[in-house]
Amino acid sequence: MAKDVETPEEEWEEVSTGIGEQWDFEKSGDLIGTFVGAINVELRTARQDGSNSALAWTFITDEDERVFVWDSYQLAEAMTDAGSGDRVKIHFAGVREFDNGARRIKQYKVFMKKQS
Repeated sequence: MAKDVETPEEEWEEVSTGIGEQWDFEKSGDLIGTFVGAINVELRTARQDGSNSALAWTFITDEDERVFVWDSYQLAEAMTDAGSGDRVKIHFAGVREFDNGARRIKQYKVFMKKQS
């Protein structure tokens, strides 16, 4: 069994785990933060298309909170060039309905500053 080694507290930095809280655009406005990555999340119940997982885009906000946004076609297209550490601003632009309201798609505007 390994022996605990004592080190000064300032030498350690807490590591965030999990995907955090879902970003609420209506309550909090635009999401501005640092892109962490995309995580495939296993769901408790299958989606309408039969899949058991969903993609979550994860970020660290300027307030040092870990948050996520569920994937959408538009986000996937916008985030293809994003790398971990890039600064991202996501603006929720509303919902667009198709097929007489049978399908609703969330619309976003995504802005990015590449990590130097």
